[in-house]
Amino acid sequence: MAQQQEERLGQAPGTAGQPQQKKAGASKKMLVFWLLAALPLALVLWPTCMVVGVSLIPTLVMFLFEREPGKHVTICVGLANAVGALPAVAGLWDQGQSYEAAVNLLRDGLTWLVPYAAAAGGYMVYFATESIIATYYRITTAERIRQIQSRQRKLMEEWGPDVVLPEYAEFRPPDEEDEGEESVGDAETVAR
Repeated sequence: MAQQQEERLGQAPGTAGQPQQKKAGASKKMLVFWLLAALPLALVLWPTCMVVGVSLIPTLVMFLFEREPGKHVTICVGLANAVGALPAVAGLWDQGQSYEAAVNLLRDGLTWLVPYAAAAGGYMVYFATESIIATYYRITTAERIRQIQSRQRKLMEEWGPDVVLPEYAEFRPPDEEDEGEESVGDAETVAR
Protein backbone atom coordinates (compact mmCIF):
# COMPACT_ATOMS: atom_id res chain seq x y z
CA MET A 1 0.00 0.00 0.00
CA ALA A 2 2.76 2.46 0.98
CA GLN A 3 4.71 1.50 -2.12
CA GLN A 4 1.71 2.33 -4.34
CA GLN A 5 1.36 5.74 -2.66
CA GLU A 6 5.07 6.45 -3.17
CA GLU A 7 4.80 5.48 -6.84
CA ARG A 8 1.78 7.76 -7.28
CA LEU A 9 3.73 10.63 -5.74
CA GLY A 10 6.61 10.01 -8.14
CA GLN A 11 9.01 8.73 -5.48
CA ALA A 12 11.05 5.60 -5.67
CA PRO A 13 9.81 2.83 -3.34
CA GLY A 14 11.31 3.09 0.14
CA THR A 15 12.34 6.75 -0.19
CA ALA A 16 9.31 8.39 1.46
CA GLY A 17 10.33 11.30 3.64
CA GLN A 18 13.90 11.43 2.27
CA PRO A 19 15.07 14.68 0.66
CA GLN A 20 15.37 14.64 -3.09
CA GLN A 21 19.08 15.39 -3.43
CA LYS A 22 19.26 14.32 -7.06
CA LYS A 23 17.04 17.20 -8.12
CA ALA A 24 19.18 19.76 -6.26
CA GLY A 25 22.36 18.29 -7.76
CA ALA A 26 20.92 18.38 -11.25
CA SER A 27 19.90 22.04 -10.92
CA LYS A 28 23.41 22.97 -9.75
CA LYS A 29 24.91 21.16 -12.72
CA MET A 30 22.58 23.02 -15.09
CA LEU A 31 23.54 26.34 -13.49
CA VAL A 32 27.26 25.58 -13.93
CA PHE A 33 26.61 24.52 -17.54
CA TRP A 34 24.78 27.74 -18.40
CA LEU A 35 27.40 29.88 -16.67
CA LEU A 36 30.19 28.18 -18.61
CA ALA A 37 28.23 28.50 -21.85
CA ALA A 38 27.53 32.19 -21.20
CA LEU A 39 31.14 33.08 -20.34
CA PRO A 40 32.45 33.21 -23.96
CA LEU A 41 29.34 35.12 -25.01
CA ALA A 42 29.88 37.63 -22.18
CA LEU A 43 33.48 38.17 -23.26
CA VAL A 44 32.46 38.87 -26.85
CA LEU A 45 29.54 41.11 -25.86
CA TRP A 46 31.17 42.80 -22.83
CA PRO A 47 29.66 46.28 -23.44
CA THR A 48 26.19 44.74 -23.75
CA CYS A 49 26.76 42.76 -20.55
CA MET A 50 27.68 45.99 -18.74
CA VAL A 51 24.46 47.72 -19.79
CA VAL A 52 22.28 44.66 -19.14
CA GLY A 53 23.97 44.00 -15.79
CA VAL A 54 23.25 47.52 -14.55
CA SER A 55 19.71 47.45 -15.96
CA LEU A 56 18.80 44.16 -14.29
CA ILE A 57 19.84 45.08 -10.74
CA PRO A 58 16.18 45.19 -9.54
CA THR A 59 15.71 41.61 -10.73
CA LEU A 60 18.84 40.49 -8.91
CA VAL A 61 17.64 42.18 -5.71
CA MET A 62 14.23 40.47 -5.97
CA PHE A 63 15.90 37.12 -6.62
CA LEU A 64 18.11 37.44 -3.56
CA PHE A 65 15.43 38.62 -1.13
CA GLU A 66 12.26 36.80 -2.24
CA ARG A 67 11.57 33.83 0.02
CA GLU A 68 8.43 32.45 -1.65
CA PRO A 69 8.72 29.13 -3.49
CA GLY A 70 8.54 29.56 -7.23
CA LYS A 71 9.79 33.18 -6.99
CA HIS A 72 6.76 34.54 -8.81
CA VAL A 73 7.49 38.17 -7.92
CA THR A 74 11.03 37.78 -9.25
CA ILE A 75 9.71 36.38 -12.51
CA CYS A 76 7.20 39.21 -12.95
CA VAL A 77 9.71 41.92 -12.05
CA GLY A 78 12.45 40.25 -14.11
CA LEU A 79 10.40 40.04 -17.28
CA ALA A 80 9.28 43.66 -17.04
CA ASN A 81 12.83 44.71 -16.15
CA ALA A 82 14.28 42.85 -19.16
CA VAL A 83 11.80 44.53 -21.48
CA GLY A 84 12.77 47.89 -19.98
CA ALA A 85 16.44 47.12 -20.66
CA LEU A 86 15.86 46.47 -24.37
CA PRO A 87 15.91 50.16 -25.47
CA ALA A 88 19.32 50.64 -23.83
CA VAL A 89 20.69 47.51 -25.50
CA ALA A 90 19.27 48.58 -28.87
CA GLY A 91 20.83 52.03 -28.40
CA LEU A 92 24.18 50.44 -27.60
CA TRP A 93 24.05 48.28 -30.69
CA ASP A 94 23.14 51.32 -32.81
CA GLN A 95 26.27 53.07 -31.50
CA GLY A 96 28.51 50.15 -32.46
CA GLN A 97 28.66 48.16 -29.21
CA SER A 98 31.88 49.61 -27.93
CA TYR A 99 33.11 50.16 -24.39
CA GLU A 100 32.90 53.96 -24.82
CA ALA A 101 29.29 53.73 -26.07
CA ALA A 102 28.36 51.58 -23.07
CA VAL A 103 29.92 54.06 -20.62
CA ASN A 104 28.13 56.96 -22.34
CA LEU A 105 24.83 55.12 -22.11
CA LEU A 106 25.37 54.36 -18.43
CA ARG A 107 26.02 58.06 -17.77
CA ASP A 108 22.58 58.89 -19.17
CA GLY A 109 19.87 58.91 -16.50
CA LEU A 110 17.21 57.67 -18.94
CA THR A 111 19.19 54.46 -19.42
CA TRP A 112 18.70 53.80 -15.69
CA LEU A 113 15.16 55.16 -15.43
CA VAL A 114 13.46 53.03 -18.09
CA PRO A 115 14.43 49.54 -16.83
CA TYR A 116 13.97 50.50 -13.17
CA ALA A 117 10.54 52.01 -13.87
CA ALA A 118 9.63 48.88 -15.84
CA ALA A 119 10.70 46.73 -12.88
CA ALA A 120 8.51 48.83 -10.57
CA GLY A 121 5.68 48.37 -13.05
CA GLY A 122 6.19 44.60 -12.99
CA TYR A 123 6.04 44.69 -9.19
CA MET A 124 2.76 46.64 -9.31
CA VAL A 125 1.31 44.29 -11.93
CA TYR A 126 2.04 41.31 -9.68
CA PHE A 127 0.27 42.77 -6.66
CA ALA A 128 -2.63 44.20 -8.69
CA THR A 129 -3.16 40.81 -10.32
CA GLU A 130 -3.19 39.14 -6.92
CA SER A 131 -6.05 41.35 -5.68
CA ILE A 132 -7.97 41.02 -8.96
CA ILE A 133 -7.79 37.22 -8.77
CA ALA A 134 -8.86 37.25 -5.11
CA THR A 135 -11.88 39.41 -6.00
CA TYR A 136 -12.76 37.10 -8.89
CA TYR A 137 -12.68 34.02 -6.65
CA ARG A 138 -14.71 35.77 -3.95
CA ILE A 139 -17.44 36.64 -6.50
CA THR A 140 -17.49 33.19 -8.13
CA THR A 141 -17.58 31.48 -4.73
CA ALA A 142 -20.53 33.61 -3.63
CA GLU A 143 -22.36 32.72 -6.85
CA ARG A 144 -21.62 29.03 -6.36
CA ILE A 145 -23.00 29.23 -2.83
CA ARG A 146 -26.20 30.81 -4.18
CA GLN A 147 -26.55 28.01 -6.75
CA ILE A 148 -26.03 25.30 -4.11
CA GLN A 149 -28.56 26.93 -1.78
CA SER A 150 -31.08 27.17 -4.61
CA ARG A 151 -30.65 23.47 -5.42
CA GLN A 152 -30.95 22.64 -1.74
CA ARG A 153 -34.22 24.60 -1.48
CA LYS A 154 -35.62 22.77 -4.50
CA LEU A 155 -34.68 19.40 -3.00
CA MET A 156 -36.27 20.34 0.31
CA GLU A 157 -39.47 21.44 -1.44
CA GLU A 158 -39.58 18.20 -3.42
CA TRP A 159 -38.49 15.70 -0.74
CA GLY A 160 -39.25 17.52 2.51
CA PRO A 161 -37.02 18.93 5.24
CA ASP A 162 -35.73 15.48 6.27
CA VAL A 163 -33.51 15.44 3.18
CA VAL A 164 -31.11 17.91 4.84
CA LEU A 165 -28.46 16.58 7.20
CA PRO A 166 -28.60 18.00 10.74
CA GLU A 167 -25.41 20.05 10.30
CA TYR A 168 -27.04 21.84 7.35
CA ALA A 169 -30.35 22.36 9.09
CA GLU A 170 -29.85 26.13 9.20
CA PHE A 171 -30.38 26.25 5.43
CA ARG A 172 -34.13 25.70 5.62
CA PRO A 173 -36.17 27.23 2.80
CA PRO A 174 -37.08 30.87 3.44
CA ASP A 175 -40.60 31.80 4.49
CA GLU A 176 -43.05 32.83 1.82
CA GLU A 177 -42.45 36.54 2.45
CA ASP A 178 -38.64 36.12 2.15
CA GLU A 179 -38.73 34.40 -1.26
CA GLY A 180 -38.00 37.62 -3.15
CA GLU A 181 -34.78 38.18 -1.19
CA GLU A 182 -31.71 36.13 -1.96
CA SER A 183 -29.06 35.67 0.68
CA VAL A 184 -25.54 34.51 0.06
CA GLY A 185 -25.23 32.65 3.35
CA ASP A 186 -22.10 31.90 5.25
CA ALA A 187 -19.41 30.39 3.02
CA GLU A 188 -17.77 28.66 5.97
CA THR A 189 -20.99 26.82 6.84
CA VAL A 190 -21.51 25.68 3.24
CA ALA A 191 -17.91 24.52 2.97
CA ARG A 192 -18.35 22.12 5.89
